[in-house]
Amino acid sequence: MKTLRITRKNLVIQGVIFILLGILFLLFPEEILKGISVYLGILMLVPGVVMIVLPLARNEAGTSPVVLTEGVLLTLFGLLFIFRPEIVGKLLALFVGLWMIGGGIMQVAGSASQKSMGWRYWWTQFLVGILLIIAGLVILFNAFSVSVVLMMWFGVLLIIFGIYYLVLAFTQY
Repeated sequence: MKTLRITRKNLVIQGVIFILLGILFLLFPEEILKGISVYLGILMLVPGVVMIVLPLARNEAGTSPVVLTEGVLLTLFGLLFIFRPEIVGKLLALFVGLWMIGGGIMQVAGSASQKSMGWRYWWTQFLVGILLIIAGLVILFNAFSVSVVLMMWFGVLLIIFGIYYLVLAFTQY
């Protein structure tokens, strides 16, 4: 019976934490996105600096230029993410936008195959492809705004998971 109480307690704690995080994501999406960027920047900066400084401090003449290059690149990207946090939001939106454009192109190409095979509703796939391409372009040209909206959607998902955990804690145990 003790294990069940611990499980219920854990579910309640996780549920409350998810709900609180979700509320933070909804109330402060830009700040959360910038915070993630700074965190990623630190995760890149620290190993980058170590990859540069450690071989130089040891006076290792045969240090691989690949390691030094990687260290310099990690350091530069780390600094970029720390001092220009909107970059992460733009990169996220860039990947999503390009993915949607690519998917749209595939849909349009697929509709052409369907049309050549005589499918009656080939035009629906064509329209979906065009809509995906348009949505991808909109995302590319409004990158940071889209990333903020994605953070808000993530906040909603966190709240849903939190509520689910709370319901599970009080109905299953």
